[in-house]
Amino acid sequence: MNNTDDKTADSLAVNDKRLIADETESAVVVQESPNEILLMAMKQKYEPAFIKEMLVIQIAYEKNEARKAYFDAVANFKAEAPKLKKDKVNAAFNNSPYTSLGLMLETFNPPLGQHGLSLSHPKIDVGETTITAVCRLSHRLGHTESLPITVPIDQSPVGGTSNRKVRTPIQDIKTSLTYLRSITVEAILGITGTEASTHDNDGNSAEKAYLTEDQVKEIKKKLKDLKIDKSAFLGYMGKAFKCDEFSDVDKIPATGYAAAISVIRAKEKEGKK
Repeated sequence: MNNTDDKTADSLAVNDKRLIADETESAVVVQESPNEILLMAMKQKYEPAFIKEMLVIQIAYEKNEARKAYFDAVANFKAEAPKLKKDKVNAAFNNSPYTSLGLMLETFNPPLGQHGLSLSHPKIDVGETTITAVCRLSHRLGHTESLPITVPIDQSPVGGTSNRKVRTPIQDIKTSLTYLRSITVEAILGITGTEASTHDNDGNSAEKAYLTEDQVKEIKKKLKDLKIDKSAFLGYMGKAFKCDEFSDVDKIPATGYAAAISVIRAKEKEGKK
């Protein structure tokens, strides 16, 4: 090959914009990250169409990586998630135990955060008779999963034995939204409160807080003033918490204060009839 041919070959090697022009440029195709390919392409002054294609690949790559990271994080969270207790009782439904939204978030937010996950309710729609909430579980890399649920606005009377409406419309919405947020969190995480309650009186409960001294005095005074049989009252409270009868008022769990007052008020209204 003469000098002219050598110069022509050198010129082709320098100006050829294909990825296989030489050994140095061919290395671009084996980069681990599409971002690295994109940077190399820009450095080598490749055609805009090629760079655009690399951008599309980069976006698809990152979305797929984020999606894989999300499901990996969810799997790890579920493997380590603590058990969820039922910390409240619903006086309107035979004092059935349930898990409050506060305890649910307090229990799960820390382990979710450790795995790069977070919960939110970015959208709330209130209609004339229904309310819709969208619960979103997001990963720090950008992937999210959303769950919308619609329920009727709770407009039931909450006046105990009086059966009279005592809540305002805004309170109806707040009550419904709190319940809705709870069930969307349970649904998107695939969890629920265990049958064991923080009220359990078997010595295995993690929560041993009882009524305060002032609360005990208040309840005892009401029982005396309204001539409510204390033994019957304690027996009723025991059944509400699915345990044996409490030995005294000061043995009622702190979370039972609202239920105790509700029972007393119901008896008081009955006495006024």
